[in-house]
Amino acid sequence: MSWRTLGATRRASFPHIQPHEFEALLFSDVGAFADLEDTWATAVPALMAVRSGVATPEEINDGQATTPAARLEALLQRPGYRKLRHGPIVAKKIGLSRMEEECPHFAGWLARLRQL
Repeated sequence: MSWRTLGATRRASFPHIQPHEFEALLFSDVGAFADLEDTWATAVPALMAVRSGVATPEEINDGQATTPAARLEALLQRPGYRKLRHGPIVAKKIGLSRMEEECPHFAGWLARLRQL
């Protein structure tokens, strides 16, 4: 790769510093968890309460015990929530458009990517 190409690549690249965990995006539509595991439908009201307590899912995080991942792990049991197993499935069910509607910081980053 030449220096000219490297410079062009740097100008076309930009990092996304996410102010929240990946799981915050999943709070864009907590109903998506209900169909994933039979026992999780009972946790949806508690997940909705978490989501309704903030303006956007990106704001869910009052401390180490209340991160989005910690909340999912506490509320989704038998089987327990597993980021690598369940996260991608729920994210696909929710879809990018819904995440963008609910998460303005994430939507802004995707808009910049689409402009490239």
